[in-house]
Amino acid sequence: MHLSEDDTRLFYKIFFRILDYVNEKKQVVPELGKMYGATELDPNLVAKVAQCLWENDSLIDSFLQESSDLDEEEAEILRGWKKHITGDFFIERHLKSGSAFIGENDQVFMVSGISEDLEEDFWGVDLPVLVTSTLIPFKGVIITDGLNARKNVFFGGGVKSMLKETYLKAKSEGRIIKSLDSDPENSSRAAARQKNTNGASARRAGKKKAAYTLKIYPRGRGREVYRVMNISPNSTLADLAESILAAFGFQQTYLFEFCMDNKAYSRNWSACIESESKDIHKKISTLNLSVGQKFLFHKDFADDWQFQITVQKIIEGEDVTYGVIKAKGEIEENLDYDYFDEW
Repeated sequence: MHLSEDDTRLFYKIFFRILDYVNEKKQVVPELGKMYGATELDPNLVAKVAQCLWENDSLIDSFLQESSDLDEEEAEILRGWKKHITGDFFIERHLKSGSAFIGENDQVFMVSGISEDLEEDFWGVDLPVLVTSTLIPFKGVIITDGLNARKNVFFGGGVKSMLKETYLKAKSEGRIIKSLDSDPENSSRAAARQKNTNGASARRAGKKKAAYTLKIYPRGRGREVYRVMNISPNSTLADLAESILAAFGFQQTYLFEFCMDNKAYSRNWSACIESESKDIHKKISTLNLSVGQKFLFHKDFADDWQFQITVQKIIEGEDVTYGVIKAKGEIEENLDYDYFDEW
């Protein structure tokens, strides 16, 4: 995910205007000259001025008071940048909705690119990757200032597994931060309070569903390879697909379907929920699942991976741990790269 062309131009207009002001005011890199309107810039020099800005964000107020020719919308966007977060982040995965940045205290941010997806900026780089970045709000989404500094650190399987678990846990608990319109720390605390409140209400009511326990395995291999996971009622089918693929170590794909009648290639089209369907964003709680019910996750029709899903338990009114709670065996996806070489 990235900004539109108009919003990309708007971002760079605001960003370079404030950087020009900072550089003139603080003489960070005097030889740099005006950045706004320049046809070529050294990103290392720009990064020095940006660092000065983020360390002295009161300069935003000075700029708006003294010499800003920004209109009200542009000024409001710039004011929002005082909520920036600068630090080291792990980029754990790239998705259609953005890239998952994991920061301090296991906070997970969904970050959009500017002129292109962040996946393009890090093309060919194995994830996770550690970067120093500044996250800023822009018209309801989170972006970086475009000056991401990658650290040449490589990670083993233990760190990768830990980060994946951190992401999946934040996702299942609804703690992924998609906006900096409010303070992220307060947002996380509010989410935690909401989770506790919901749990207390569920215990009082005795009927609120806290999780669905699902057993999932590749068809024909249920004795040797399976995963048991707790999924939140507020998760969507798209979330479930992502969790299943991650649990088995498969690559994420945009081509899959759920067969609610438990039949692959079913003629009952109403029972098939495909990845491109709007119904893929239905919450699990709306599916009226029952204990013992079986349905199918069908991934990547060319490879024809079929995962059997069985509802083992519906947990009500308890504090639960979301994600994989039991696992047995491993399987390999066996991607056929020769197929791609033909293109």
